Amino acid sequence: MTPLSKQACSKVASWADHVYYMYAVRARHRSLVEEEFRRPAIQTRVHYPEPIHLTEPWRGLGYRAGCFPHTEKAALGAISSGVPKRSKPSRKATVSL
Repeated sequence: MTPLSKQACSKVASWADHVYYMYAVRARHRSLVEEEFRRPAIQTRVHYPEPIHLTEPWRGLGYRAGCFPHTEKAALGAISSGVPKRSKPSRKATVSL
């Protein structure tokens, strides 16, 4: 697994302030990333474990597995972690690196 510190992070202009409440990433091995985040007690979530077009509300549209391969691939590796704006800077650095 590539160390989290080697991953690309969002940049915020020096004159701006971020409004992010969550960092979402895509990982080849989601379970390993979840494990790495658990060590320093950083909570993670999988918000959309199933591609949207395969969920119950959308089934009537006739989409099947394979119709949206990029969406399906993203659903397999997406993971997110909340980062409240009032978090300590050291905590934000831990999550964002």
